[in-house]
Amino acid sequence: NSTKLVNLVEVVHSFARKCVNLSIMSNDLPPILIPRASEQPFERLVYGFADTPFGRAIIAFNGVAICALWFCDGNENDTLNALKRDFAADEYSRDDSRAEQIVQRIIARQTSDLILEVEGSEFRLNVWQQLLSTTSAKTLTYGELTERCGLVRGAVRAVASAVASNQIGWIIPCHRIVRSRGDIGRFRWGEERKRAMINWEKSSK
Repeated sequence: NSTKLVNLVEVVHSFARKCVNLSIMSNDLPPILIPRASEQPFERLVYGFADTPFGRAIIAFNGVAICALWFCDGNENDTLNALKRDFAADEYSRDDSRAEQIVQRIIARQTSDLILEVEGSEFRLNVWQQLLSTTSAKTLTYGELTERCGLVRGAVRAVASAVASNQIGWIIPCHRIVRSRGDIGRFRWGEERKRAMINWEKSSK
C-alpha cells in the first residue's frame, strides 16, 4: 500500500509540473492537495520568510509542493525552530524570494496550480479539501463545514480539530470557519489576525 501511495504521489507531482509549465490550469480551481507519502524526515526542505497583509510569514517547500505556511508572532528564529521541530529534514535551505512569489500569487488569487502536501488521516484530508472549496469572503460555521464533509453533526468536534491542525494557513482557508453563535472563534495565529483576514477578503472581493 505504501508503494502504491508513493507512486500515486509521484504521478500527481509529475502531472502538476506539466500543468504549471503549460499554464493550462484554471484559476477557478482550488490548489492541488496531496498526502505526504512518507513519515520519514524530509531529505531537503526549503523555507522562506515574506511579508503578508497580516504580518510576517514563513513558507516551507518540499520540492514543488508547499507543506507549511505559518504566521510569525515572535522573531524569525523562534518561528524557524518551531518549524524544524514539526518538519524534520536532513537539510534546510532558505529562499525568501520563492516565499514572496507565493504571497503575491495568493494576493492575486492565482493559486490553482499550487501543490499542497499535507500529512494526516483521510478524515482530515477530507476536511482540508472542503476548506479549499469554500468561497473567498464568505464564512461557514463548523456545523456547515461538517455537513459539507458529508458527516453527521456529532462529528463537529473532530472537524474543528482538523481545522485547527491545518499547517498551510491562508491557502487552506481555515480562517473562514466561525462559531455558530456568531463570534469569530479561535485561530492558531490569533483571533485579531483571523478577523483581519476575513475583512481583507471581503474588501478585496
